Amino acid sequence: MIVGDSSHSDVTFPNPINVEISQKQLGVTWSNTSFTYDGNTHVPTATPTGVVGSDSISFVVSGGASSAGTYTATIAYMEGTGYTNYLLPQNNTCQFTISNSGSSSEASVTTAPTAKSLTYNGQPQDLLNAGTASGGTLYYSLNGTDTTPTWSASIPQ
Repeated sequence: MIVGDSSHSDVTFPNPINVEISQKQLGVTWSNTSFTYDGNTHVPTATPTGVVGSDSISFVVSGGASSAGTYTATIAYMEGTGYTNYLLPQNNTCQFTISNSGSSSEASVTTAPTAKSLTYNGQPQDLLNAGTASGGTLYYSLNGTDTTPTWSASIPQ
């Protein structure tokens, strides 16, 4: 309906006019995508972009991880004031990494043992030049191919 002024009559339309307001597509800025292993669960931060006026929107991100590796986080949903006026971003995933803490949890061979060149002398002799290990003890075996080998920290003779 149009309400006329003092010089014009009111006009009523026979059919209503429907107006649709679509939800706005939000964007996202990802941050905190690299972590160092510390045993805690980590997930990147997703910050909405394109929020209008006084609306206050936040994203809830799923896919947190706690072990070293590469992972994918996903925006699970949004919450806040006016969130029903918006659509989640089309690109709602982000890869993130958790790197080793610098201290290895695995032992490793620093120097591999090497064979000695021996000459018979009638006495027991070390068969190898000792190797070294970091983060553990290097063990030796003369029957390492058996189904139940015997291991020792002593150099075999």
